[in-house]
Amino acid sequence: MFQSFGKWRRQSPGWLGLSIDAQGMTLVDLGPASMASGQIQRSVAKDWVDPRASPWQDPLASGAAIQNWLKRAELPRRRLAMGLPQDQVAQDSLQVEDALPEKDIRAQVVWAASQRLQLEWDAVVVEFRCEPQETESRSISGSRTVSWGACGIAWTRAADQMSRAAGLSLQFLGVEPAMDLAIWEGTSLRYRIACDLAWQGARS
Repeated sequence: MFQSFGKWRRQSPGWLGLSIDAQGMTLVDLGPASMASGQIQRSVAKDWVDPRASPWQDPLASGAAIQNWLKRAELPRRRLAMGLPQDQVAQDSLQVEDALPEKDIRAQVVWAASQRLQLEWDAVVVEFRCEPQETESRSISGSRTVSWGACGIAWTRAADQMSRAAGLSLQFLGVEPAMDLAIWEGTSLRYRIACDLAWQGARS
């Protein structure tokens, strides 16, 4: 599944995974020891002071709260993998002509994303990739598959403001995953999501 809306400059180790919902937030630390063992070593979960207010409505205040919790928990990582609610993100694929220039592919993706999210074309952020295909099949069909992901630009701005206020470097902005609950039996949903986001960021 295509999850990232950003370009990668650096690789692991050292990630934080952040999951947020109306009740609170969960941060998990994915350092070298965690990656080697496949086990999450440390995490912190906190409830919001006022659960009636969405943390996305005031990202600066939420970021300040996250920074305070980071200091108390002594979580050293600064590279952040954050998840957006699934109902605010669109993901799909489309077929384009094999020789279509990248700018024209982007235009098609932006149009499709704006229609799916019911937003103006300049109010969406998109990321896409052309899926690899066998040379022979491409020459026969004359087309290729483009996988894309998109969300409203307001969400990316809020995520950036939140991470900056927390003193974190947002490098992976993904989708809160639909997870197999049996695998994580006995742990909270927010913890599972934060773990999954950190692993996705580290592997991307």
